[in-house]
Amino acid sequence: MPTHVPRSEPTKKLEILVRREIALRHAIAVDRGSEKLARAAEAVRVAKLNVIKARMAACNDGKGLHTKIQPGAKITEELKLWSDIATPGIVAMYQEVKSHGEKADP
Repeated sequence: MPTHVPRSEPTKKLEILVRREIALRHAIAVDRGSEKLARAAEAVRVAKLNVIKARMAACNDGKGLHTKIQPGAKITEELKLWSDIATPGIVAMYQEVKSHGEKADP
């Protein structure tokens, strides 16, 4: 009997992403140095890309050639955005969310 329940969503990857986002927001709030902000932003980028890749893998669960689904335009767009954005851009996205007081998903 397995020790974990199989999931259709990348739950573990999402949990990691939330922790990385919290760490970045904290680093912004307490005005950490630029190096620590850059490291936190890179960690968010990696976590976000891992979530996107896990969602793409969930579409292609490998049960056969006929069940494979091409990733949607939104997922592909999101993958390109998070692959191409510079580290200061990620920090700026989270600073905007903080300054507006919104709970938006950048």
